[in-house]
Amino acid sequence: SAFSAAACLPEVPVQRGLVLRFRPPRYRAAPRERRAMWKRGPQPPRDENEEHTLVIELRKLDEEVLKLKQQLKADTASLGRAYSLRYEVTLDKRRARLALPGGPGGTAGAASSSASSHGEGYKKATPALPGFWKLVLQNSSEFQEDIEEYDEAALEYLRDITFAHLDDQELTGFRMTLHFEPNPFFTQTDLTKVYHTSRKSDFIDRLACVRIEAPTITWRPGKNVTVETVMRKPKDSRSKHAKARREEVSRPSFFRTFFRNLGPDQEIPEEEMDEQYGDSEEDAKDLMMSLLAEDYEQALALRESIVPHAIRWFTGDACDDDDDDDAEEEEEEEEEDDDDSMDCGSEDGERACPPQEGGRQMREKRRGKAAHDSMDCGS
Repeated sequence: SAFSAAACLPEVPVQRGLVLRFRPPRYRAAPRERRAMWKRGPQPPRDENEEHTLVIELRKLDEEVLKLKQQLKADTASLGRAYSLRYEVTLDKRRARLALPGGPGGTAGAASSSASSHGEGYKKATPALPGFWKLVLQNSSEFQEDIEEYDEAALEYLRDITFAHLDDQELTGFRMTLHFEPNPFFTQTDLTKVYHTSRKSDFIDRLACVRIEAPTITWRPGKNVTVETVMRKPKDSRSKHAKARREEVSRPSFFRTFFRNLGPDQEIPEEEMDEQYGDSEEDAKDLMMSLLAEDYEQALALRESIVPHAIRWFTGDACDDDDDDDAEEEEEEEEEDDDDSMDCGSEDGERACPPQEGGRQMREKRRGKAAHDSMDCGS
């Protein structure tokens, strides 16, 4: 182009008939700091030895800050241990009261417990308030979508939930034990999960969950709630009279999703494989980190809130208002579905409507939130 940016500038007449292009001085257009620099002129570079000395001095000050923070953590851990003993005294009183037969009236709880265990030879937990811990978990937003209807009978035998740190400084992790009464479902009475944590950096005050160890549940014959028995015909059979055979297939369950080993050396659980995650090693790593974050978040909720204040979840006082609103909306949707059942299938309405959002979808939402909040499972 024959035109240039300078051609757009105004013409200013000067002496001897010459015409010059007007250019605004850089001095006026520059920021204040740059104008000050131009006034001073070029400055000599900072002495490298002087800068190195300053960095060393600042690092020494930072080491003092780290020592103070370490002392604070040690004092906090010591104070926490002292208070944990006092907590245990109160929680022991709660445990003993729940174990007493009879509810507020003195006999209602015992009658319910005796009737529920009739014919099985097993005594259910918390006779004072039968099903106490089951209802606590069901009312918590962290577990309500994980507990299936067929899990409830086994959770009736849950007696208590306890925690213990792996070290005095509370840095390497903790144990969480679910205590059950002898029951007809599995042989163990204590199911212990171990959460291993570490601090990735001295400059970030956050623990990372690096591995979770879960026990293998020994189910009694025919009592495994994590599987169901289906009848299937052999795939390679061409005969119409081929006999179907019984086969156990996995199904969603609290005891499946809660008691599983997670960590870098573990395989992705079969129930968590999804099309949204690829087959690459990086995708598998991201998914495992999300599963660790979700599980660790649930454990912290149990340790810090749900177990200490279990009665508040039993009565519903601690339930989120959003959960109540969602429950009301679900009831309204169910009523609408009942009204429109004729539109969901044949004229007699026998075919079921498409299922609503279930436990897996809710877990995926929580997993995405947990991964977004803390990919290192920290808290």
